[in-house]
Amino acid sequence: MGSDDICRRCHERETVVVSRKEHFCEKCFLRFIRSKQRKQMKDEKFKVKYGKDEDRIKEETPKIMIPLRFTTSSLVLLDILLNWLDEQLSMSPRAHIGFDLVVLAMNSFQSLSWTTEKVSQLEEKYGGAKEMQRLHVSMEIVDLDEMVRKNTQIREVYLRNYTSFCAKGLQKVGSLHEMVGQITDKSLQEDFLLVLEEDVIVKRCIANRCSCLVFSDSMSELAVSVLGLTARGRGEKISEKLGGDMVKETSIESLYPLRDVLGTEVKRYAELCDLTSFVVPRESKGKSVKNKTINELVEEYFESVEPEYPEVVSTVVKAGSKLTRKTCVSDPLRCSLCDGIIPEDPGEWLENRTVTDGIPAETDEERANYQKYILSVTEKPSTEAEMYKMPSGESDIILEKALIELQKVEKEQQEIDKKVQKYRVQLTKPLFAERRKAIRQIPKFWYIVLAQHEDFQEYIQTEDMKYLEFIKDLYVEKMADEKGPNEDPKTFALTFTFESPNKEIDSQTVTKYFYTEVNPDTGYESIKSHDAKIEWPKEFDDINPNLIKKSRKDHKWTHEKKKNYRVGMKSFFAFFSWTGLKDNKEFRYGEQLAEMFSEDIFPLAVEYYTLAAPGIGKDGEDEESDSSSEELDIDSDEDDDEDYKKPASKKQKIHQ
Repeated sequence: MGSDDICRRCHERETVVVSRKEHFCEKCFLRFIRSKQRKQMKDEKFKVKYGKDEDRIKEETPKIMIPLRFTTSSLVLLDILLNWLDEQLSMSPRAHIGFDLVVLAMNSFQSLSWTTEKVSQLEEKYGGAKEMQRLHVSMEIVDLDEMVRKNTQIREVYLRNYTSFCAKGLQKVGSLHEMVGQITDKSLQEDFLLVLEEDVIVKRCIANRCSCLVFSDSMSELAVSVLGLTARGRGEKISEKLGGDMVKETSIESLYPLRDVLGTEVKRYAELCDLTSFVVPRESKGKSVKNKTINELVEEYFESVEPEYPEVVSTVVKAGSKLTRKTCVSDPLRCSLCDGIIPEDPGEWLENRTVTDGIPAETDEERANYQKYILSVTEKPSTEAEMYKMPSGESDIILEKALIELQKVEKEQQEIDKKVQKYRVQLTKPLFAERRKAIRQIPKFWYIVLAQHEDFQEYIQTEDMKYLEFIKDLYVEKMADEKGPNEDPKTFALTFTFESPNKEIDSQTVTKYFYTEVNPDTGYESIKSHDAKIEWPKEFDDINPNLIKKSRKDHKWTHEKKKNYRVGMKSFFAFFSWTGLKDNKEFRYGEQLAEMFSEDIFPLAVEYYTLAAPGIGKDGEDEESDSSSEELDIDSDEDDDEDYKKPASKKQKIHQ
């Protein structure tokens, strides 16, 4: 089996997915995608809860709603959330669910019987009604046809408004399908259904007393929305779509947990988890550009660039998420359907809005990209199939202008972000310094924090944990390198101080410096580092990579030394020699650990300690009388490598 056939994460199992130029086995890929969702829902309110006060816990547990449209992304997000809830309950006998989940099943294109059957099959797949009850999951089925048929208010509002602003002479209808059937323009059909569905979702969210809506749009789907809204002249709606703010005129928070996941990754996840049979069949788009909606054209564009240039997708979403809605001195006239601003003089607005000349290229990169674009649209396609793959010239111009506009916004926003980061570092530096003094007085503080942190344990060996008891101090200093303080907020120094009275490990202070680097081929920014010298525990001499390399005779490897070397490179202590410059030849999770320490473990250390330490519950409440012997599990999963046991999401017993 070649090196390209082995997972780049675990270096053990066979590759089944290649994404973002990285090779994943099935287990590592699923964990990678789920980590993206956890990052977007890292707020404390969604995490597992502990305690004996059932009333208090119930009051603190939020209720969230996920609209299940039976698209691939909605099924994937549901699977991830159910997996997370199951993990929360399995963490400890004292664990309580982090959130209640309401699944709103709805579909505009299938019958009620089809939706009901799929919901029943999904419940069976995930363990049946009892398992759903254990996970605090409830299912609700919405029949949009029936709602329109029975609710005269919905029918009158949408039909009247649509007739007023979009079309004339619609006939009286009794169902949603009949209503949509009278709209001849596919883009208008798409708009109308989207507005209606969102309105129904918000109403059901309020009726179920949910405080949060989690939408399943992937990064690719959000990118389509950004350019689609831009092409329609509704750029002000982008901030509402991606801003993560409250749903208009409600206290409901909106989240997009899959906003960092590509569309191709969503599809692969669905295949690996056997979810494709639940996906609603899609209508064939056809080849003619005239019969396609704006979103379908943009979607085809992203499908063509995503495999080789995924950074294009992420750039569009990042730029779109930084846009803010324009504020108006007076309340403007708004569309009753989509809430978009209606200009006082539509003719003048349209004339000023329409740009016949392209935005001139300003940099060498923009000029080079423009030349590539000109060549791509002037070359004659060799086959009929290639001809249909090419977007229309008008669509290309719209996309080009939108991308250049977003690129400019992105550059300006990056400068603003840099200033904000520097200001934040300056404000928090004295606070972290004061906290550092207090933490040094608490026995085994950092050991308790690291033992509590599930993701950290995924990246080290179980045998490492007993030496982490001797971490007396852990500190992250932002805007620092080997020469001292600097002005770059993306550089930082990570310092560990070990103190071991019985010499289990040498008492020492080790500082490791990190910086960022942009790959010129992919455009991705990644964390790099410099080698930091550390004295390994004597017990690890047999697997210490530095000692093994020195002990080789004639620079030859024996089978045993190779095996021990690979095991040693998986130890936490190998992290200190990681640079990010030697692919597959050093500690495998260096970048993940660096970011975890900088952005999660260090700033949130007190929260992790409070969650893990006995007797430090809210309001001074003792969580359990026997909590001092409660196990925080970090037992190992079974693994093919007998010498290396990878810790699962369990915790180690903490002795105080």
